[in-house]
Amino acid sequence: MNQDMSLPLAQGGAELLEGFRKLGAARDLASALDIAADLVLAGVAPSWVVISVSPGKGEATEVVRGITPDPALTRYIRSLVDLPQEGIEIPPSALPDLAGSISTFAFPLVPHSRARGALVVGFADDAEFGRVGRDFLAFLGRQVDLTTRLMAGADSFLRDSPTGLRTHVGFLLRLLDEWSACEAKGSPISVVMIEVGTSIAGIGGAPGEGAMRRAAELLREETGEVDLLGRRGPSTLEILLPQVGAEWAHRIARRIAKKIGKESLRSPSAADGSLTCRTEVATGPEEASSPESLLERVEEKMRDTGDQAEPATPEELPWDDQGKALLGMISGVLEAGWDLEALLDILVAMLVEIMDAERGFVLMRDTDGSLMVRSARGRGNVEVESPEREVSRKIANRVLKTGHPIRIHDAGTDPLFADSESVAGLGLRAVLCAPIRLEGAPFGCIYLEHRLDPGRFSESDEVLLVEFARRVSRHLSNSLDFRKRSQDIERAAQRLAGYVGSEEVSGEAFGIIGRSPALLRTIELLRKAIPSQLPVHVSGESGTGKELIARAIHFEGPRKSGPFISENCAAIPESIFERELFGHVRGVFTGATSEKPGLIEAAGGGTLFLDEIGELSLGMQAKLLRALEEKGIRRLGGQEWIQIDFRLVTASNRSLEDLVQEGKFRQDLYYRLEGVTISLPPLRDRKEDIPLLVETFLQREAEGEGSPVREFPRDVLLALLRHDWPGNVRELENTIRRACAVGGKEITIEDLPRRLREETTFRRYLAPKRPTGPEADGDGLTRAIEQAGGNKTEAARRLGISKSTLYARLKRLRERQRRRSG
Repeated sequence: MNQDMSLPLAQGGAELLEGFRKLGAARDLASALDIAADLVLAGVAPSWVVISVSPGKGEATEVVRGITPDPALTRYIRSLVDLPQEGIEIPPSALPDLAGSISTFAFPLVPHSRARGALVVGFADDAEFGRVGRDFLAFLGRQVDLTTRLMAGADSFLRDSPTGLRTHVGFLLRLLDEWSACEAKGSPISVVMIEVGTSIAGIGGAPGEGAMRRAAELLREETGEVDLLGRRGPSTLEILLPQVGAEWAHRIARRIAKKIGKESLRSPSAADGSLTCRTEVATGPEEASSPESLLERVEEKMRDTGDQAEPATPEELPWDDQGKALLGMISGVLEAGWDLEALLDILVAMLVEIMDAERGFVLMRDTDGSLMVRSARGRGNVEVESPEREVSRKIANRVLKTGHPIRIHDAGTDPLFADSESVAGLGLRAVLCAPIRLEGAPFGCIYLEHRLDPGRFSESDEVLLVEFARRVSRHLSNSLDFRKRSQDIERAAQRLAGYVGSEEVSGEAFGIIGRSPALLRTIELLRKAIPSQLPVHVSGESGTGKELIARAIHFEGPRKSGPFISENCAAIPESIFERELFGHVRGVFTGATSEKPGLIEAAGGGTLFLDEIGELSLGMQAKLLRALEEKGIRRLGGQEWIQIDFRLVTASNRSLEDLVQEGKFRQDLYYRLEGVTISLPPLRDRKEDIPLLVETFLQREAEGEGSPVREFPRDVLLALLRHDWPGNVRELENTIRRACAVGGKEITIEDLPRRLREETTFRRYLAPKRPTGPEADGDGLTRAIEQAGGNKTEAARRLGISKSTLYARLKRLRERQRRRSG
């Protein structure tokens, strides 16, 4: 084995890609490692392979192939940490039981932030392990990483950006989970497919992204279960109904079709149009014996009832068996949601083999607009050296300029390119190049060439390459968006790490736990607000951690040596609030036997935090405004004006802007408080932080009890992820504390509060239809506002109405109550 090993793409490419597809659908870590071991054996053909992953807590998960499990070997592999990405060669002396003629190599596996592992391969002769083999195993490690991240619930990148629904792959993963649960209970499970269209002046057409976005909103309003909804294609949505049989599923489908069909479009391109909708239902196990066959059944029904021609499938296009197989594998791999650029080398190498090209390239525009080579592979999957010099820029630029593919019989005699220096210098003959589009515009190209065989590429090759480029284009946007989000999060994390004086971000800053983009933006704004002297207003629902923000502003800022005074405005009766805030002199009222400074005076040189500022009466608001403007106070009953230097931080779980519109909050005070406004996102909008919060709370409970950290199975975590958490982080913390108090070494579903145990994924369908008319203006309206913590904007969103409609209904309600009382 002294040659550089390459992937067996021509013969084994289908087997490898099928293995990667199975890896993406793995249900647990052990299954993923089994599949990974098979991929190693198929890809680089070692004599043996050992894969070991050690979680932060608990026993290691290991897979051993080709040798008898050896405790010394597995212990050694568990000790391998912080391996370089390109791997290392293990000297024979490190493994005496496996010494001799065996060459051994180790590569890192990092399935998630709390686990480390290694993949070790051994060969029966003195192997010279080449770069292609190393790249393959490094790539495999990244796929195990992504697969286990999906298992951990970090699936935000499996969301369709225009609609916010799950992609079809994310929907399938959820279907696999729910299928298993329903199968264990003997319950039915249904899938509804929804095809959305538009009708403009009687002419049907495909909906744009705006129409699909609106259809998704209507679907969320009707179902209330965002996590069970997916987007299947440009004009198709899907909904998963666990524990629901065919009769109920058909009723729901009819309701959805009726609701979407009533929607009128209001846009310049479709001023007088409307949405159209047709639905189909399939139910398992009545009509299907597996999740895959359930989806096939509903697709079959949709095709049978369709009145429009279906697009051609790869089987119907003029391609040979290899071309069809290639497109099938491309679709499978791309749909798995993996890092697109990491896959390009494998896919381009397969394209070169299938089309019998000499070399293949992928070029994409860089941030400065220049074309950069992102992948360059030759026959046998060899890497092309100095790829930037090996491709004709004139041909590539022409494809990007026109947006059309080019197929050249012989570039040396072609009238457009024969005089090009790059064509002559490279000795090009046959060339085939197709554009990659991003948001409709050419963004890059796929370029195949052969320097010895004119006329190498046929018309069917051109059709195949254009289809390849189209499928890559569709997923490139998602890949770039995900990469940009990851880079933004990483930059924010690095800035945060520098600020708190730590080289690594633990997920906790200023006592606020989480790594979600929404929370990181809040922390970044907090970091900027801390050193200033401006007043700060913190908005957010109850339980989101507003006091943590206020404490961070004081104890991390320039006033940390002064006092921090905190008071909840809703907790002090109106009759005594003035003397509590401003203080009083002796004898001003019965019982005032001595002078007493108020909250503002006590905060001199430091920070005053007034929580629930929206509960102040208009009279108290005016007095507070004067104190802020004149930077001083007069005690109740006193004549002396006392200058006070303090910083004010306020908070409210209600929108001050809404209170201003209602006439309950002074507009001048609102503008005075709004020096810096920091909004804390509710927990339902940052559910990706739930696993980290749970881990933190479990650790705190273990430290308080002096006991080991309890195990927290994935099904319990999924139950937490499905809950909306109206009480936010406070509710989650109390839930974990309760589970630890009543549970054993492992938390189970039965240890959760009753509301979570009984919360079914479909309960809202069976609930009475949302009230309308007087009832909606009465108890239902009041209840919605209460559930939103008094935030009328949020209440309107939950009711599915505009804020102006909400205010109009409130006005009618007050008038009706006034007439009744009169």
